[in-house]
Amino acid sequence: MIRTRARRLRDEAEDRLEDFQETVEEGYERAKASVQAGLDTARHRIDERRENAREAYDAGKAAVRSARDELETRLADARAKRGTAVKTPDDVEDE
Repeated sequence: MIRTRARRLRDEAEDRLEDFQETVEEGYERAKASVQAGLDTARHRIDERRENAREAYDAGKAAVRSARDELETRLADARAKRGTAVKTPDDVEDE
């Protein structure tokens, strides 16, 4: 009778221990999955922001290049107009 009761108590304790282990393992796996999901979300946001920054940088470079080209064209046009419109002292003497 004592042996039977001791065996029953041991079996019951083992069952409770297994249940507790399963509960802890499930909690750990849920926490791990939650942290992993958070990390994935953060990585995705970082990648998006990095791409946005890269696009803004490229757009800025293109705008600078375009503005420089336009200014160089205007300067060349102005120099060409000045060259034909302005008479040098030698030109005045020839007239």
